[in-house]
Amino acid sequence: MSKISELMDCYTSLMQRMAMPLNGWFLPHLARFVFAAVLAGYYWSSALTKFGEGFFGFLQPTTGAYYQILPTITEAVGYDTTQINIFYTAIVLLGSWAEVILPLLIILGLFTRGAALAMIGFMAILVTIILSAKMVMIIFTAKMATTVFMVAKGMTSLMEVLAT
Repeated sequence: MSKISELMDCYTSLMQRMAMPLNGWFLPHLARFVFAAVLAGYYWSSALTKFGEGFFGFLQPTTGAYYQILPTITEAVGYDTTQINIFYTAIVLLGSWAEVILPLLIILGLFTRGAALAMIGFMAILVTIILSAKMVMIIFTAKMATTVFMVAKGMTSLMEVLAT
């Protein structure tokens, strides 16, 4: 466990040294820009495949959404999503909404550390559910979210809100 803490300390020290010469403004903005440029489109296009048709489509997940988020449960009911209970529907809806809301919060700089921490949790859940070709994207996203969590203090920091 000490090797992991040494590695995290080294990473934190490196990030702090990189941010210091520029008064701490450059690295957080760079992390958010790279996140937006590389990953936001991926998440938003993925999320749009999970919502139903029409104005209230964001409340009706598609069969594909169930299959992408809960593949074993969807297969168990023979892809008939009417047999899936409300608990699993809530999981699918929250996961789909997270693919839209969390990247948006990071890009806008609103609650960036909380959103980045939620993205890390989201990636941990995805890793446990699907270990496939998406693994490289999941690892890269987790790394970017960790960087944002470590250095990116947005316009509204969760710590500032909790402190008031």
